[in-house]
Parts: sequence; C-alpha cells; structure tokens
Amino acid sequence: MALGDIGRERLETELFLWDRRTGGYVEAGGERGHVLGSAGNDRYIRRMPMAWVQRACKLPGQCGLVGMALWYRAGFSRGGPVEVSGHTRALFGLSSRMVAAALATLEGAGLIQCDRQPGKLPRVRMTGPGASGANGKAAKGRKHGPGSA
Repeated sequence: MALGDIGRERLETELFLWDRRTGGYVEAGGERGHVLGSAGNDRYIRRMPMAWVQRACKLPGQCGLVGMALWYRAGFSRGGPVEVSGHTRALFGLSSRMVAAALATLEGAGLIQCDRQPGKLPRVRMTGPGASGANGKAAKGRKHGPGSA
C-alpha cells in the first residue's frame, strides 16, 4: 500500500466489552455498542479551515488549542455563537484564564468576534479566513456525502 492510499480503504471493526463474569472480552451486540461512546471515544472536531488554524497556531499562548475548542463547539451550534463552557474547558485541559487570554488574542487577530456581558460566558462567533459555514451553517458549493453527484 502506498502512503497516499492510507485512509482510503475501509476497515471492518468489531466492538468488544469487558465482562466481569467471564473475566474476558465479549462481543458487544445491539444497544450495548454505544457504551464506548459514553466514555467520549467517538467525539471528533468538525472540519476546520486550514488557513484559520494556521493563523491561530502562530499566535502566542494557547490560541491554537482554544481555537480547536471553539471549532468543536461550533460543530454543535446551529448558526449561532458558541461558548467555551466549563465542560469544554475540561475536555481540552484549559483554564478560564487561558481561554480569556486566547479569546482576546484571537479577537485581536480577526479570527473571532466576542460578545462579552458581565457574569456570563463570552459568546463567540467564528470569523477570519475560511470561517464561512462555521457555527453550523451549511457551506456553499458542492455537497459531499451519500447521494451527492
């Protein structure tokens, strides 16, 4: 297999769970297959514009990591602004100070717009290069996926 072919072949996988009674792994069937997802193993970050990520990663501090957290939250949003909640901070290992500093830097670089109100989490809208279609909006142009020609 050539290096360029990596990721093009379909892998068949099966889910196994640890069974305390037998002391070994058993094949998960039916509804039990989603147990793996409850541990957070099936999470992913939606597609991120490369130009946006490159600019964020060149900024000081944790801007790249906070940017990933923002794009992760944008995958759940339906066109509105996103917030970096305590749960999201915990997922990415971020402190509230890290987030506050990175949001200020990202906003200064023109990659996001923040709406700050006292006593509330900042509401962030993705801007900058390639951010059209962020926050759950459908991207213009050709659709990809099943049934697209």
